Formats: sequence, C-alpha cells, structure tokens
Amino acid sequence: MEEKNPFKKIETDKTVPEGIKEYIIADIVDVFKDENHYVIGDTIKTDTIQGCIEAIDDTYITLAGVTGIIRVPIKEIIKNTVEIIKNE
Repeated sequence: MEEKNPFKKIETDKTVPEGIKEYIIADIVDVFKDENHYVIGDTIKTDTIQGCIEAIDDTYITLAGVTGIIRVPIKEIIKNTVEIIKNE
C-alpha cells in the first residue's frame, strides 16, 4: 500500500537572488555593530554569559569574562535578552 505524503510540492518560478543571504547577514552584523547597541569596552550580560566586549567581527564577538576570553557567535547573542552596561 502506497503511503500518502501530506505535503504538496509547490512549483514556483520565484528564486532568491544571488547573494541575498550575504546581504541579510551583513545587515544583521551592521545592526549588531551599531554604536547605539554594542561597542568595544561595553560589558554585556545574558542568562549564560557576561563579559567586556574586546572585539566584534563579521560572525563572532570576543568577550573578556571572569573565566577568561571567549568567542561567541553573534547569532547566539542576538537571540537572547542582553543587558548592556555602558562603560564611559
């Protein structure tokens, strides 16, 4: 007996333009680096990590914490609630 698939395959001529993922990632990184959000020297705190921002690159943020220096993927920080302690 043939098993029926509950999902229909939809044919479409719509395609994602070449390089669109890179533009989206670049926008996320730009928002992350925005001076109104996170800057080097600020201390950030989430439910699981806390540290002073040492560096920000395209995919990671480097934090100096109590246990040493750690590199955290930006996407992990973005999806959490973050407390920013401005160091002025």
